[in-house]
Amino acid sequence: MIRNYLFKILLLMLLVSFSNAQNPLVDALDALGINYRGELGAQFETVLNRDLQQQAWTLDGRLELDSRLDYGSGDVQLTAVTAPRLVFSNAEATNQDGTTEQEFVRAHLGLTEVYGLTTLGAFDVSAGLERLPLEYARLSVPLNLEPILEGSLRRGLLGARTSYFTGDWRLRGGLFYDGLYDGSSDELGGFASARRSFGDFELEAFGVYAGEPILGAGGSGVLEGVWILEDIVVYGEVWWLLESSDLRASFGAIGNPAFGSWTIELAYLVPGLGSVKFDGADDGSGNTTATDPRPAVLGQLDWVIDNEHSLTVSGATFFDDDATRGQASVIYSNLGFEDQFTASITTLIGPEPVTVVGSVGVRYFF
Repeated sequence: MIRNYLFKILLLMLLVSFSNAQNPLVDALDALGINYRGELGAQFETVLNRDLQQQAWTLDGRLELDSRLDYGSGDVQLTAVTAPRLVFSNAEATNQDGTTEQEFVRAHLGLTEVYGLTTLGAFDVSAGLERLPLEYARLSVPLNLEPILEGSLRRGLLGARTSYFTGDWRLRGGLFYDGLYDGSSDELGGFASARRSFGDFELEAFGVYAGEPILGAGGSGVLEGVWILEDIVVYGEVWWLLESSDLRASFGAIGNPAFGSWTIELAYLVPGLGSVKFDGADDGSGNTTATDPRPAVLGQLDWVIDNEHSLTVSGATFFDDDATRGQASVIYSNLGFEDQFTASITTLIGPEPVTVVGSVGVRYFF
């Protein structure tokens, strides 16, 4: 109880300090010609089942900075994104050797991107630490090349890439390096893709090397006036890891009725965020589970109550080899011009004890 009060006092101090420091920070960024966007949040979460009771206070934020540097006949856009996170928790942490220890405070800088991009005619060329999301799916991530950090945050890949635009085509390619983390393989990987637009539809083909060759294809499009429904967006992707004979896929649809939107997906994927790491790579997050893919059904309903209030109901069922597991969530959100309040409850069901996760949080945008 005393610790909870201390957490609340610390949170208040941090919010007040940030508020007082914001104007000088804004003035300094403006003077340097740096554009910024950011947010600051606080959340309390509790996890309950018959064997477990955990609580955590989380302070987190996100800051995006960008600036443009002119040179000769062109310019370079510099971008940096960080999402720092401070967690106070009574949960036990699992070490690499399998032992556990109490870890009351965890702090992470959350640096996700630092890169420069320039345009040379029809080419965009970039280098640095840059995000590379490949998925077309909305509710799942069948294939993810990026490291996973605290709080399921995805970090960009260190490397260089280029994109070429001509007519209805976009061609992309690049190299990325795995060597930033303890136990990483110190290897180069690469990818190439070709996307073609066909009016309301687009298709993209991928070739990837990340410890093994991977082939993929994805796309999305609009089906106009399906039966009694309005227009529906359909999408899908499929991946084949050649050496491990690992298939991953996800196909879904989105509808946009007057009250909000609905989404449903049928997928075949691994738990978590679909990580594909080089052999031996370890980013220290402990969020990646090595297991075979399994079928899944996922759905989400977004109800816009009015301009400020909304309700999101989502659920998923995973058909694992040993059992069927599921989860369901309800999230209430009150969004103002500069702030947001959220409250959620999630239930996890399976052969393990039923687990309930509840949280409340506030965010401030600037």
